[in-house]
Amino acid sequence: MKNPRVSFLVVLAAAAFPILAHAQAAGRVSGKVVDNEGKPIEGVSVTVTSPDLEGYLEQETTNKKGKFLVAHSDASLAYTYKLEKDGYQTVVERVQPSFGSVTMVTVVMPPAGTVASDQPAPPAHEAVLAYNAGAEAQIAGDLETAAEKYRRAAELDPNLAIAHTGQAGILFIQERWLEAVAEAEKALALDPTDQRALQLRYEAYMKAGETAKAAEAAQALAGSVASADVAGRAYNDAVDAYQAGDRAKARHMLEEAVVVSPDLVKARVFLAAICGEEGDFDCATAEVARALEVEPANPLALRLGFEIAAANDDWETQIAMAEKLVDADPDYVANTFVTESIELYDSNRFPEAAALARLVLEATPDNAKAHFICGMAAFNSGDSETARDHLARCVELAPDDPDAAIARELLSYGE
Repeated sequence: MKNPRVSFLVVLAAAAFPILAHAQAAGRVSGKVVDNEGKPIEGVSVTVTSPDLEGYLEQETTNKKGKFLVAHSDASLAYTYKLEKDGYQTVVERVQPSFGSVTMVTVVMPPAGTVASDQPAPPAHEAVLAYNAGAEAQIAGDLETAAEKYRRAAELDPNLAIAHTGQAGILFIQERWLEAVAEAEKALALDPTDQRALQLRYEAYMKAGETAKAAEAAQALAGSVASADVAGRAYNDAVDAYQAGDRAKARHMLEEAVVVSPDLVKARVFLAAICGEEGDFDCATAEVARALEVEPANPLALRLGFEIAAANDDWETQIAMAEKLVDADPDYVANTFVTESIELYDSNRFPEAAALARLVLEATPDNAKAHFICGMAAFNSGDSETARDHLARCVELAPDDPDAAIARELLSYGE
């Protein structure tokens, strides 16, 4: 077996993929629309504009629970929410989202033709106000007040899932991992789609060292909106760890990333490269295969697959990767395959050497060295006609190259 030649690919993988922070809205507004009796109204049209942002328009429709969610990239602005539905009075609300958190809004829509009631809003409204106060306290860094307000919100409205999510977030910050899990579980019991609760439960289990439970939580998280954020941060942490020389931590973080986001190709390629560096070719090959299932023409995955196959002396896989690279990364083919074909030729593997050299010619038809290798391989295999064609082309393209002198000698020998 050849010496592994994959170590440089880890650096390449880390450098070639930008370290992207997963973009999240600066503030979100979670609304609930109810009638005078506090019952949810489905099918309400929610139109969002901003007096401070010309042309801004978002439209949502309430679900069966009367809920809607709007993400705002700029929480510094005020927004106008117009709510409409046949049979109900149109309501216009001014909403100022909170930066980095969810602003809860409950809107009462009276039936059409009725006089607006002076009665207080449904009890759930007080819970929303308590939650919002908690979010504001948390943003201000007052975790004690935030926790108190979140608990109060949960007491006022036992069905307010996000109140438990808020408590889980505070407990997570305080490194009270299993208590954070418990609150996240309460939130998910009320709202199984709560993205933040899914994320907190998984990360708290990981921090607590509960790997088996973390694996179960990861399955629930996989494919969710929150999974992209978790996987993105794990990938970034892996890059930082690798650059700091901690390859073990980098591998661990990448394994975490692909569990929660199985289609994150850059994480799989990076993980494959680290496995290749460590000589774990089974892992490397498996991760390359998974990456190519998602992106069949991913050039880094194909390059890594080619290098791993070469290091593992797996010619069938090597040539399969090589053929795909002609279209996916012709520059790599031109710059790398010539050297590889020379190594194969020196090992008396003439058909394999010629196969790679021909791929070089597909990418760069005027590569004199590739013509020389094809000619020499054909000559040693007894195919004099093919040998003459390639050797003559080598002389034509690079008449002053030392290879050309050998080519001329062989050409004259055959005359």
